[in-house]
Amino acid sequence: MYGEEMPDPSTRKEVADADVWEFDQQPMIDAVKNEGVSVSGDYVFWYQSSQSTQRQNFDLAPKGYIYVPTVCEQGRPPCRVHVALHGCAQDPKLFAQKSGYNDWAEHYRAIIVYPAIKACEPWPWDYLSGAEPNPLGCWDWWGYLDPGTGGDRYLTKDGPQIRVIERIIAEVTKPLP
Repeated sequence: MYGEEMPDPSTRKEVADADVWEFDQQPMIDAVKNEGVSVSGDYVFWYQSSQSTQRQNFDLAPKGYIYVPTVCEQGRPPCRVHVALHGCAQDPKLFAQKSGYNDWAEHYRAIIVYPAIKACEPWPWDYLSGAEPNPLGCWDWWGYLDPGTGGDRYLTKDGPQIRVIERIIAEVTKPLP
């Protein structure tokens, strides 16, 4: 995972689902929104592409998930941060609890952060009218958030979802008071 030898699988720590905590992504989403980032519409109203509140939040859910190993809670030498993104049509909480990352986090001294995307329910005509709905709750890996241009921000650190993830990492790694 980080250039080390593969650990003995028998040393893997089984993590209880209750040890995966929910965190509020909304402040980081709002910070990026306040920078005036434009995104494409996700539904059509009166023949015009429009944006739901969810799309204005870059399709991110208000809450994400995080696992902090006990060794990291104790404030010993710094822990790493690993960001794990769920796939399309995956339940973000279930992914955070069952993907297996948490079971190795103690060994690798890594805090695991699980940002979350929220799926939406589009109308059939949204697709025909040029809107870009996200019914499976996918991360923007093809540029659907880029308005009308099929742009390529998603490939760079300028992508809105990436900018939110950067803010989440900054929040997780900032020194405690």
